[in-house]
Amino acid sequence: MKKINLLIVLLVGVMMITSCQKEEIQAPVVDAKKPQNMNELVASPTFNWKTTKKYQITITGNFNDVITIKSKSGIVFHKGFMKSGTSYKLNLTIPTSEKSIQLIYHGQDEECALTQAAITYSFN
Repeated sequence: MKKINLLIVLLVGVMMITSCQKEEIQAPVVDAKKPQNMNELVASPTFNWKTTKKYQITITGNFNDVITIKSKSGIVFHKGFMKSGTSYKLNLTIPTSEKSIQLIYHGQDEECALTQAAITYSFN
């Protein structure tokens, strides 16, 4: 029995030693066209690096109530109190990834496209 146990231990040991292999690390291939750091990076002169855009928003309504401006995904950009018969004006900076906003006022939920810098909306 001792011989069988010794044989099994030796067999497992030989298998472990022979299964180990050295990993060969290859040198990285450098692409001559690809910039290696930020100083080598060249962008088009017309490329816009800004991730936000400023909007001038004017809203009117017939009730004293809270106005909420948010994204489609529910991120609130602005919340304020709007008085009846007056123009509610604000400047708002919104991520350029947003293509529209939701205007929520007195139970109404309206979608407004962000196609121009000056936005005017009137709730009836």
